[in-house]
Amino acid sequence: MQSPMKSPAQTIDSRPGFGPLVLVATLLTLAAPLLGQAPPAVEERAVAFVRSVATGDTDVAWAALEANFDPAFVAERGPDLRRSLGILTSDLKGAQPVDVLLDGERLTVVARGGGHAATFRFGWTPSPPFLLTGLEVRPGEPEPAGGPGPSLPPTLSATELTHELGSFLEGLEGDRALSGTVLVAHQGEPVYRGAFGLADRGWGVPNRIETRFDVGSIQKLFTKTALAMLVAEGRLSLNDTLAERLPGYPNREVAEKITLRQLAEHSSGLGEIFTDEFRAAAKTRFREPADFFPLFADEPLLFEPGTSRSYSNAGYQVLGAVLAAADGGSFRTTLARRVFEPAEMTATGFFARDEPTPDLAVGYTRQTEDGSLRNNLYRLPVIGSPAGSSFSTVDDLLRFERALRTGRLLPAPWAAWVLTGADPADPEAEVALASFAGGVAGGAPGVSAVLEISGPWTVIVVANQDPPTAPRTATVLLRSLEGTRIVPSS
Repeated sequence: MQSPMKSPAQTIDSRPGFGPLVLVATLLTLAAPLLGQAPPAVEERAVAFVRSVATGDTDVAWAALEANFDPAFVAERGPDLRRSLGILTSDLKGAQPVDVLLDGERLTVVARGGGHAATFRFGWTPSPPFLLTGLEVRPGEPEPAGGPGPSLPPTLSATELTHELGSFLEGLEGDRALSGTVLVAHQGEPVYRGAFGLADRGWGVPNRIETRFDVGSIQKLFTKTALAMLVAEGRLSLNDTLAERLPGYPNREVAEKITLRQLAEHSSGLGEIFTDEFRAAAKTRFREPADFFPLFADEPLLFEPGTSRSYSNAGYQVLGAVLAAADGGSFRTTLARRVFEPAEMTATGFFARDEPTPDLAVGYTRQTEDGSLRNNLYRLPVIGSPAGSSFSTVDDLLRFERALRTGRLLPAPWAAWVLTGADPADPEAEVALASFAGGVAGGAPGVSAVLEISGPWTVIVVANQDPPTAPRTATVLLRSLEGTRIVPSS
């Protein structure tokens, strides 16, 4: 399923999928030579490797990796590489290469099939035999530019902007058509809201501005905010170990190595929750953070904590359990009391998919074996967790962004850590917060959400569709809004 805050200067998270497809981009480091084109041998090696992954057989993929990658790259990563490859072959079985292109200085191979789509990006050595030297894997196909946006004048009133954006969004067709809601704010104040498509296709219920959407891993930002609150209060420390704060964690040896900072910053070495066991299990089994522990607690770490970085849904499940233990009650009450209520996010919460809830959008996905449209009820946990899938509205997401950036939730240095990754002890942290430009996104089968900030503009899009619907739409709107200024109506 694809979070996480980014800025032009620093990427805090890739926008990964945090669903069945597991990302190992940070473990398999990219190293691309400065070449203007990829030699044919590189394309052949990359395609051969992707085809080996598609077999679903780790031994076959490992043989292809050894045949096509630089031995130094393989030796440097050792057992961690083998384990990551096992995850890939499990999650991408059947995803065959369908397109090859040069993406900057890296070769990109798009794979599709078996109900999955993935993008592989490779580096290579600069001389024959042109061995592959790095690999990045992301769910979905390369995010498209989104096509042309509305043509806006340099200055216009809020009324004129509403008309222009509404006409543009209503006119989107085919793959660009939006089923969701959009909010555009200027200097923190909403100047446009729009709702499109259906919240429930079976009953023909239209989306409304009040419709609540699964926001995917945007939830991680709420969880990280609650952690920062407890640390700022002195009730926790980022240097506390998991063993100190969650003595009952089922793997004591691992718990003694991992700190809360590493859990929050995806450097713990913990892996994924979207495993074969998860996919085969009844999703009603997963309601509390500890319900996910058996999926990963006894698995070897991907790397020694603090030595690398790999996007980890498992880490945030553990972090949610830590917050609940430190604050009393459940992680849901902690999030409600510490984040949702102070930020006045009155429509946001954790709602079970198998219970009737007003104004809740049903997610629809084409990530199916035959590409047909299905709801995502059986693809995701039955209820949201510390790692993802709270439900919210565009207005509540704007309230959260304003509460975080204006100091209502956290002191500025800690808000900067949440939003930008800046060390709260850094004197420049507040500057990073004030000048932040970037976004946070969440995605999964039938889930696409994004909050993007650029200059005076904030664009929020939530959709009950597959990624990259929301980021693509937000990108198009921000591109059109750049250089545009709101003036009072005449």
